[in-house]
Amino acid sequence: MPYNFFYMTIIIDKKNLYSETFKSKKSFYKYACDLVFDNVKQYLEQASIVFDGSGSQRFRRELASFLRKSLNSDAIIRVRKVEIKDSKKTNLIQLADMVCGAIALSVKSSKEKFWEYRRLIGHRELLAKIWPPKMYVEKHER
Repeated sequence: MPYNFFYMTIIIDKKNLYSETFKSKKSFYKYACDLVFDNVKQYLEQASIVFDGSGSQRFRRELASFLRKSLNSDAIIRVRKVEIKDSKKTNLIQLADMVCGAIALSVKSSKEKFWEYRRLIGHRELLAKIWPPKMYVEKHER
């Protein structure tokens, strides 16, 4: 609690995604990034974006280019740097993993005990969305 952070989360319900776009891991990852960053871009200025993971050098370059093109403009630089780092060596990624775990537990179960961790960090939550929205799912189920 003494650390100054906030979080936004987009919870993606993969079983309700219908587009062919989501069949490819690479396309899904880019779509998820676009969805997340579209929701947080108003908070970004000269940001350093750090991803946990691996992936090929080419994919990393493409992702960095994609984020810069979709978020930056002549008027404002929202993304200054994009990096891939090992979560075992990066405290902020470990924090993000713990936040994701708390949110996942709260979404997967209606049991009160699974909300406890999310309640502890709830004052840091700026946004929580579930995608696709229920209306979108119902439309495609007909």
